[in-house]
Amino acid sequence: KFNGISAVKFAVNRHLPNQESMSGRQKADALQNIYEMISCSDLSIIHESMLDEVAQLCNLDRRAIGQDFDTFLKRKRFNHPLPIQQASVSKDKNITKLDSAESQLLAICLDNSSLAKKISDILDCEILSSSNSQEGKLLLKVLNEAREGLWEGINSLNNSELFSEEEKNCAYSVFAENDATENLKELINSCLKTVYLRFYKEKINQLDEKINKISLDEKATIRDYHRDRMCLRQRMISFPQIDSVN
Repeated sequence: KFNGISAVKFAVNRHLPNQESMSGRQKADALQNIYEMISCSDLSIIHESMLDEVAQLCNLDRRAIGQDFDTFLKRKRFNHPLPIQQASVSKDKNITKLDSAESQLLAICLDNSSLAKKISDILDCEILSSSNSQEGKLLLKVLNEAREGLWEGINSLNNSELFSEEEKNCAYSVFAENDATENLKELINSCLKTVYLRFYKEKINQLDEKINKISLDEKATIRDYHRDRMCLRQRMISFPQIDSVN
């Protein structure tokens, strides 16, 4: 649970805000969105627990929504088959969707607006601007909102025009997978170090490529590149860190 509300209850409140006035078709469409969030977990026990909660919150027959969810999963597999190289399941049971520094930081920012503000104050936007992951791009948006004092946690997604439906679904998936409740300071600082270190390494690799391609006659430019490279290596020694999570 996060801020006193479970991911399922949050999704039900968002997609089924006025169940009494919704038509059967509208309820069915809303449930498809909730099933999408539930399906983000690979664990059947999580599916069952979440479906139990959906049935209770929506006053629906548990067996019926279980059958609907199974149908949803079969249709999803048919419409979106996994590439062959990704089809195998990892043997490491500890690996979850939150397997990147960006997704871990995003989960924390979704859960805690005050920590989002602290992170936004020390994490340079440029560090995330080149991120290719959906979580990284979404984290950049969230931190920009926090920096401007407009972020209030995952509830900010409800009425925001800034985030697309795809981004909101990504946020709900990350939110649902997050279970970090202890050692938040160490986790945040570790993630910050990871994103900074990766950024500096990429910049150094880009400079190395330029140095290798440049003509020896351009000595002044080579010196500039080497100077920039040295500055980046010096920055890799230390990284911005938060002092506390309070």
